[in-house]
Amino acid sequence: MNFFRIAGQVLVATLSIATAAHGGWSWTTLNYPGETYIYPAGVSGNTVAGNYNDATGKHVFVYDGITWTTLDCPYPDAEVIDIDGSNLVGYHTDNLVDVVHGYLHSDGTWTTLDYPEAGTVLTYPTGISGERIVGLYTGPGEGSFVYDGTTWTTLSHPAGYRVTANGIDGDRIVGTYTGVEGWERGFLYDGTTWTTLDYPGTAAGSFTPIGVSGNVIVGYYMDDTGEHSCLYDGMTWTALNYPGALDTMVNGVSGNSIVGLYSDASGDHAYLLTIPEPATLSLLAMGSLVLVRRARQR
Repeated sequence: MNFFRIAGQVLVATLSIATAAHGGWSWTTLNYPGETYIYPAGVSGNTVAGNYNDATGKHVFVYDGITWTTLDCPYPDAEVIDIDGSNLVGYHTDNLVDVVHGYLHSDGTWTTLDYPEAGTVLTYPTGISGERIVGLYTGPGEGSFVYDGTTWTTLSHPAGYRVTANGIDGDRIVGTYTGVEGWERGFLYDGTTWTTLDYPGTAAGSFTPIGVSGNVIVGYYMDDTGEHSCLYDGMTWTALNYPGALDTMVNGVSGNSIVGLYSDASGDHAYLLTIPEPATLSLLAMGSLVLVRRARQR
């Protein structure tokens, strides 16, 4: 079912499909008809949301696997960050007063989100799950928030500071915090317990979680060769490398769907990755002798 208000043309997708190195993985290049570049910001089930540019400016799109829908957005520079069901979150900039506002798009209505502190100059949603939105704010103070439609709650790590929330799924929030040693480290917070996440074999603070869906966490880690996208299912860490690409970047995860960008000799391209169920994924990953590592250039 399409819950979104349609603006302009609804176009049928043109897709090209590649097969991943791991059996059972399906990588799909996403091509908005008539456009050479799109940015897939998030995914919910099989529905991808993001931005594309054309001669008239920047636009918000939703792609449900069959059709591309352009949304009639009142903010000319709106950036999409995440999608959950029919709801989108993102941000736009008011250049007259140099303030970045968050927004929620729900049931055809666009609602501005501003952290409720006088002097706030940035409200930046990073994820949505049901009624809950996580994000960052900057003003007289700075930090990360959880907003449930009524109450804004600041996230505070018990053994660190400067929490950056990057994604949410139900009660599970992922992001980074700065520990007492001064390193920025990945975390998973389930509403009760804070779990530090470090990519194995790298220095503490090398892993940055970007999104979470159930037990699956996606993000990137740093080593001596650069930055690399990866997936963690609670047991096994698996590299994410679009077949034949120079670089792969992950933006979001929902169930067994992951979206992001990859680059090759012709430029940057959007992708949708469908992965096996978690149990199958673990077996595939354990069968690999080494993780392929490729440097990323942002």
